[in-house]
Amino acid sequence: MTYRRLSQAVTVFLLFIALSACNNVPDHAKFIPKDAVAVVGINTKEIGKKVMWNALMGSKLVKNIQDKDKANALEGLENSGVKGYSTSYMYIKTDQRFTNGARVTALIPLDDAGKWEAYIKKTLPGTIIKDKNGRKEADLGHNMYAGWNSDLLIIMNTIKMEQEIDHSTMTDTSFMAGDSASLQVHTAPIDETQVSAEINNAFTISKENALTSNKRFTKLEQESHDISIWVNYEILMGQYMGKAISGMTGGFALSNAMWKDAAMSAGFDFEKGSIDGDMHYYFSDELQQVARELGKENADKEMTDRLPMQNLDMLMTGHFSPKGIKLTLEKMGVLGFINLALSGQGLSTDDIFDAFTGDVALAMNDFTMKREAVATDDTTGAVEIAGTYKTDINYTYVIKINKKDKFKRLLQLAVENEFLDVTGSNIYSLHANDQGPAMVMDDKYFVVANTQASADAYLQGKFKSQKRAEAVKVVYGHPFGFYFDIQAMMGAIAADVTPTPHDAAMLAESRKLLKDISFTGGEFSNDALEYKMSVNFMNKEENSLLLLLDFANRMDEASKQQTTVFAK
Repeated sequence: MTYRRLSQAVTVFLLFIALSACNNVPDHAKFIPKDAVAVVGINTKEIGKKVMWNALMGSKLVKNIQDKDKANALEGLENSGVKGYSTSYMYIKTDQRFTNGARVTALIPLDDAGKWEAYIKKTLPGTIIKDKNGRKEADLGHNMYAGWNSDLLIIMNTIKMEQEIDHSTMTDTSFMAGDSASLQVHTAPIDETQVSAEINNAFTISKENALTSNKRFTKLEQESHDISIWVNYEILMGQYMGKAISGMTGGFALSNAMWKDAAMSAGFDFEKGSIDGDMHYYFSDELQQVARELGKENADKEMTDRLPMQNLDMLMTGHFSPKGIKLTLEKMGVLGFINLALSGQGLSTDDIFDAFTGDVALAMNDFTMKREAVATDDTTGAVEIAGTYKTDINYTYVIKINKKDKFKRLLQLAVENEFLDVTGSNIYSLHANDQGPAMVMDDKYFVVANTQASADAYLQGKFKSQKRAEAVKVVYGHPFGFYFDIQAMMGAIAADVTPTPHDAAMLAESRKLLKDISFTGGEFSNDALEYKMSVNFMNKEENSLLLLLDFANRMDEASKQQTTVFAK
């Protein structure tokens, strides 16, 4: 290749990348109604670019997956007329006429409606395609009804007609005996008239009633994540939480302003060696002050530094602002009811919120899982029974104290109500359960641990000198932090706990997949509480989607091998 041709190729490639970077919201997103409870988008364009890049770089996993999928039944889907390198959506709307009280709708872009119709006729012979409202519609069976035009396919679950019962099959004798077994219940057909009307509604959403009118949703889609998720908390809270609170308060209902425009958005991306996620929780205007309070302070660092770090399996830290929680209760109008309930115990919500700083932390260490010998009643003594195993783990849970006198008052109340027992100076245990966790406190911390020695060591700062792994440090500097070491947990499972060679192979493959998971955030920024998640894989050289597909193939192969063994 000459330098001139190489230069032209590079120019075209850069132009392609530049055009791909124009992150516009897909046109068919305008068919998502703004009152959808939840929306999931799958961006095959972004996913395809990453997987294609791995293929161009000679990925061995791509080759393995392709070799195993040559005879895959989904090959026909490639010629179904569905548009590749685009975004498909699925959304949920509450509607009691549909199964489980929800209308589930998929929006799938088409580039060839003729191929789609041919695909239906080939894969679902006997399906009747009808012309309705200038579009095509068909009952696909399996509780699915579809409508499409030249650009878009919409599929939703069906509405069933009332179940029909043939009372003529019941005799006078069976009626007197209360025998309903002789009744013939006919399977209810779908209510095609209503479903077709809903398909029409799905195709004719006005601009002002489309979710694309929501700036927060369009922001999420413009970020072009591989997978996007949108949850409308205004509807969820209005329909479900409102009823729950009303029951607690004797019929007093909460104002819809409490959660107006409240929503959660999340984007997940399949990267090399990891799945990364960004999440935002948007509060209503009424609760903006609450959000700022909840996201103002990070979890206490010293409290975290005192936790045991050797053989760490899981770590969680958090700051749950007492002021923010109290303000939430005030806004909800339930603070008075809670104070009334506490007055019988000589307490108020101020006594509770003043007792804590809002800082909590939990460490779990030394997880093991191994076979267990089970004692029998005969003279053979202890024997091992297949399938029996024992798990052990050490834990240390800490609450940071704000005002010790008020905190001790809460503990004293627990003792008076026979929930706790006093077993020493500032030492407590569960009532009538001396085998339960140890509970110890000093002026700053209340510690719950599975051993007295661990609780004392925490208060004395004996764990502070233990080295912290670099990956664990991700929890620092946030209102909330979570770290889970999957390799530590999986490595502590004894190989002989699996009852069959097949299960042992499955365990061995699982150990190779994931390294750890972290979830951090809680800061208030851009009108939302922001969080980040990372699922890290052992293989850092391949795209995480390919790693998941390869893992699924390996599990499938193991399953087939087991079937073959049993067949013999």
